[in-house]
Amino acid sequence: MTKYVSTTDLTTVIKPQDAVWQAADSVTTPLAVDLVPLIFNQEIAPLTILQQLYAKFLPDLDHAQIATAIETATQTSFKEKQLSKFVTPDYTEVADQQSTFNFSELFGGPTMSSADIATLAITQLAKPTQTLVATDPETIISLGHTLLDSQKLIGIYNQRHLPAILQTELAELQVQDNVALFLSKQPAADVKTLLTRHADYQLIDQSVLLTQIPQIAAIANLIAQANQAQVNLVIPGTKLNTVLAAVYAQQLGMPVAKINIAVAEDSDLAAFLKGQSTKLAPDLRANLLRLAVLSQPDVLNNPAEMIAALTHNAALNFVFVETSAVYAKIRFLQTKLDYTAGFETALTALAVPLDHAETVETVVLALVDPFVTPEVILRGLTGRVDGKVGFDAVQILRQIVGAKPARLITHLKGIKPVTVPEFTTAVLD
Repeated sequence: MTKYVSTTDLTTVIKPQDAVWQAADSVTTPLAVDLVPLIFNQEIAPLTILQQLYAKFLPDLDHAQIATAIETATQTSFKEKQLSKFVTPDYTEVADQQSTFNFSELFGGPTMSSADIATLAITQLAKPTQTLVATDPETIISLGHTLLDSQKLIGIYNQRHLPAILQTELAELQVQDNVALFLSKQPAADVKTLLTRHADYQLIDQSVLLTQIPQIAAIANLIAQANQAQVNLVIPGTKLNTVLAAVYAQQLGMPVAKINIAVAEDSDLAAFLKGQSTKLAPDLRANLLRLAVLSQPDVLNNPAEMIAALTHNAALNFVFVETSAVYAKIRFLQTKLDYTAGFETALTALAVPLDHAETVETVVLALVDPFVTPEVILRGLTGRVDGKVGFDAVQILRQIVGAKPARLITHLKGIKPVTVPEFTTAVLD
């Protein structure tokens, strides 16, 4: 049976129902251990895999309760019940096909990001009157779309560099009576203050293990669509909960050969892995500690030992990539492979290994719909910044690539901008 322990004391056992909800603000960081491999069958439907995984990670929950929660959640967010879409590019225009790879798109939900998968069933499994708190805009949007009428959501986020499309999605949420959004230059600190005052509120971030369970099912779904016996996964370093999900998938017996993590050279994660002094976001550090302990159980909670454990793990490969190369990659993917990729997906593709065994298929995880950041793609394709953003950029991009954006884009065009208030201490009362 799956057991949960503290990453800083492997003898401290945590109840499953408590462990899967604990976020980075908690005193302890829980870790799932003693996973018994699943009987992996590529013919099993994603819905069945989800039920098996929730039963494994939440053994105290009634199976009927799990089935109801999953059925309701998937009907709301994934009517076709496919968590990932496998895409094999056309390589006929590429002279050197040594490093061919495929994409697995995990943004087929209603809000165009993998957060729809990560937050799957969270509102169904939470208390009917629970107040949820989040700082990541994609997570806020996904939770807002599945929130029960009796639940509340408080979103505190930094608007700097936030794409216009995401700002419009957040504006649509602002009209809901049970959603309150606030801007902040230091959302993590403000959330900590909020949770200190309201201990019954539940933070949902990348460190919450419930966000990893459905991502394991999505990985199983993409493996079932692959053409080889094993897969190499390539995942953005901004989504370490997805990396952790891949590690758990491997432990559960799924044929994951290698997990490549694309790390932007100018990111905090890159600075940390290079031994430089940097302050990591709480959920980022929590998941790094989990990965380190899974690599080396006796690792201490200090940077040097964590880095050693992470970089010496044969299953993990941290690949540093230059963000300046992303725009050229966007152009290559579009013109040579006829694949439209946004910034994060193109950056992730830069971490594809140069060669691999013939029996292993390399799969880049695309976690955000490219039309969320159309201005970035236009810059990659045209080589210039023309000032077009949001829906104006979408229209131009449609004409260039001939691709049809998700229905949500058309729907969002009718949403009017709103003024989001700044977070203040008055919110605490």
